Amino acid sequence: MDPKRKKEIKERLLGSKFRLISERLYLAESKNAGDVFPDEECFREYHRGYQKQKEQWNVDPLKTITKELKKKDDAEMTVADIGCGEGKLAHLLRKKAKVNSFDLVSTAPHITVANMNNLPLPKKSVSAAVFCLSLMNKDYGAALDEARRVLKKRGALLVTEIESRLPQDKGSFIDEVESHGFALVKERNIDELFCYFEFARSKKPLVKKKETLKPCRYKKR
Repeated sequence: MDPKRKKEIKERLLGSKFRLISERLYLAESKNAGDVFPDEECFREYHRGYQKQKEQWNVDPLKTITKELKKKDDAEMTVADIGCGEGKLAHLLRKKAKVNSFDLVSTAPHITVANMNNLPLPKKSVSAAVFCLSLMNKDYGAALDEARRVLKKRGALLVTEIESRLPQDKGSFIDEVESHGFALVKERNIDELFCYFEFARSKKPLVKKKETLKPCRYKKR
């Protein structure tokens, strides 16, 4: 087979696997999210597909997160990178902060295996919590509660999200996050694909609002 054609077929298969696993993650309950990845190789394939997707983006949302954290005046910054993937934020912030990296599978020594609803961190122990395209399970509200638990008083919650997942009125998503005990600090479009939100830990709410983010639906190919 022609090498160029062979490469094209491999990339299509990789893209198909990425879309399939992504859809399963969006529709899974958090307690079952680990079942989506039966082994480490499946997780690695998913992230290889993710890297191929990134090649089509004009910006990398993780770089936005990195820039925002580097601006903060905190000489002893600690960060919880929740749903860290390959754990790149720890490398990008190595001179600025201590980053605790968490995901369902560990592909590097600095990544701790953990469900995002049950992080192995004491309460009020980190300066910032990060969800970079990782609020994926249909009951992700529980992950917001866990982020609040581990954040220090007035700690920062940084979220990047795909524009198409947000409700038509972004205020609904902001209200939802605030109902978990946060106050909006700022929000903006990174580009036509992604949005950035920053919240501060605030008073515990009386009533939580239901999840508003939509699962990504991929076209059948």
